[in-house]
Amino acid sequence: MKLTDDIVTALKGTGKAHKFADGGGLHIYLSPSGSKHWRMSYRFAGKQKLLSFGAYPTVSIEDARAKRDRAKKLLANGIDPGEVKKGTKADSRFAAELQFMRDKLTEIAQLAVKNNLCLEVSLRVRAPKGQNVASEIRPIGTFVINPVDGE
Repeated sequence: MKLTDDIVTALKGTGKAHKFADGGGLHIYLSPSGSKHWRMSYRFAGKQKLLSFGAYPTVSIEDARAKRDRAKKLLANGIDPGEVKKGTKADSRFAAELQFMRDKLTEIAQLAVKNNLCLEVSLRVRAPKGQNVASEIRPIGTFVINPVDGE
């Protein structure tokens, strides 16, 4: 039986965990405390796996079903949706760190210009420890800020 908003809203914690199926591996997990989380059970490479989509009502039934459908498409193409989700998190962490570095470099450059100083920054990328990389350190650029003309 497909879940509806009325059914999910009426669910209350009973001190025991319960699962209520919606179809296609999607279910709502009702924790003993009463919180409700969308999850999808699936098999990949012969192993049972679980993918979490978020808490109800933040993630609506329609959103959870759409996420389930996207995960099913990945599975049909031989891709583990759990690994895709992990990769997305890693990419967003890297993007946040990169933005932090950009902000700091901008702040330093503004101070250099304000104090009429020359600034030279060399950026290099180093592979994480334990990874075999042909060139461990790669230069990616040198930036020079020289606010004083003619010097």
